[in-house]
Amino acid sequence: VSEFEGAGLPAGVDYGIKFRSVALSGGGKGDCTVATKLAPDFKMLGGWFYISPDTTIQRIGFQIQETGGEYFLMTFPADFTGWKWLEGTREEIVPMLPVEKSGFDSVLDQPATRISIVWFAKDQSPSEVGVAGLSVAGE
Repeated sequence: VSEFEGAGLPAGVDYGIKFRSVALSGGGKGDCTVATKLAPDFKMLGGWFYISPDTTIQRIGFQIQETGGEYFLMTFPADFTGWKWLEGTREEIVPMLPVEKSGFDSVLDQPATRISIVWFAKDQSPSEVGVAGLSVAGE
């Protein structure tokens, strides 16, 4: 994890974080927690995402953990390089895995307890992902 330098950020953004990892196989997942509290009843998540030109990331976005321990995803196609603003609504969040566990109902219960940046690789490769200007909107 490192900081993006000022010249490498989208206009109007003062701070960004760069994550680096290596996928050991196709479909490998990287994630890093960026917040441990989320506004109750949030309606939208958004942020600036950076993908380096030499990576093979196929999807990028958010992973949300809710109070009951279930995980949910809001991901986007990683069909760009450089910086791109990505956002989605609460209705676009899907359960991470179909889990049939006692107490798991595939419903995002409030409040969400953790939000992570998440990315999935197409194949074994290094990946560099950046995030800046995260935004959570309520009612």
